Amino acid sequence: MMKWLAALLLVLAAVTVPSTADEARHTMFALGGNQVAMGKDPFFSWTVDGATLARDADAITITVEDYGVPWFEFASSTEPPENHAWTTTMRNFASNMQSASKPLILQLVLTRDKLAKRAMSDETLKGDDNWQKVCYDFEDDEAKVATAFMNYAVWMVRTFKPVHVVSGVEITEYLRVCGDDAWPDVVKVLNTTYDAIKAVSPKIKVYPSATASVLYGDQVNGFNEPIYKLFSNLKRDHFGLSVYPLALKSGETPVRSASQLPHDLLVRVNVRYPDEAPTVVTETGWNSVTAAIGTPQNCASEAISASPQKAAEYINWLGHAAAKDKIGLIVWWSAWDLLPEDVPRTCYPKFGWFSAKPCKDDMHCIVVNIFRDAFGGNGMVGEIVYKIFATMGIYDNKGRPKPFVTATWKSLRAKPYKP
Repeated sequence: MMKWLAALLLVLAAVTVPSTADEARHTMFALGGNQVAMGKDPFFSWTVDGATLARDADAITITVEDYGVPWFEFASSTEPPENHAWTTTMRNFASNMQSASKPLILQLVLTRDKLAKRAMSDETLKGDDNWQKVCYDFEDDEAKVATAFMNYAVWMVRTFKPVHVVSGVEITEYLRVCGDDAWPDVVKVLNTTYDAIKAVSPKIKVYPSATASVLYGDQVNGFNEPIYKLFSNLKRDHFGLSVYPLALKSGETPVRSASQLPHDLLVRVNVRYPDEAPTVVTETGWNSVTAAIGTPQNCASEAISASPQKAAEYINWLGHAAAKDKIGLIVWWSAWDLLPEDVPRTCYPKFGWFSAKPCKDDMHCIVVNIFRDAFGGNGMVGEIVYKIFATMGIYDNKGRPKPFVTATWKSLRAKPYKP
């Protein structure tokens, strides 16, 4: 016990954000509240209430991707049907978040490889992720898609009253999967949405986000000039960047420690292009539990090594980078772990197309297999994605403090926030 306490004190001593003459900090640190809702729809559901999030955040980030969009309804109306389960869900969601009296960051997904899922309703909310094809050809029905997404975005803005809107979350994923043939049509939809949100309130900061993995070519020191130039016609008040360092490499060596991160990781666009809008970090995180990959017969028990100490080191690195580079917003993806920590540590059996018997009714096993199939190949990518995101919380899956991580996050916010 004494050894553990001594180690904790050493980490805390190392994670104090450096003191400056100005005792205030100027970075707004935000948290989200999604977790896995096993066996339910939406699968990634909002489970942490606004009051709980408000204790540890300057702002709350609202991620609604898994709730879908009522595409057909918004294509013909500026208002969704009042009796639609999606409408009721969003109104209740907004009321809960607004009761926390914190600024809200609204994150909207237009497309990754497909348009955002369709929100359907009978008595409960359901989502259809296969209502349109991969790499949607916007020329087929661009006007209807643009109208629906614009109406959806405006309704969400009026309902949630955010201070920031990420108008196209990680829009570079469309470029990664689909190429740039239809990119001008994507730009038209996002720019139409930008104008519509600004008409609601010019004060709202509106911008899409890019993933560091695509923008940097998966290299921690890289930069993909053609990808950046494709952003030239996108209207934006900030340059939004989604940063998950564990998805990056240094040459052939995967990043596994904050000590591997270069000083310009978050602001490389601004360093290269001083006239670019200020960068904000729209998503980031670091898992705290090592992920095992494979089956019980062929298990890589430490495929993605991690620990609470490593996660705390990254939080500390963020604090220093934010202060040094004057970053106005950093969004940590999840306040609580999405899943219990034994899930990423477990190698689950594979099942075939017609039988899930090998899982023996273990829902975690079944979901891991679904993710294996969803990402194609040998299933490893899907399993890694699912398990890495499982333990990025500031707290564990039940909302209990995590060694090193919780204390480091609180230290990050110890100074009063001054915009």
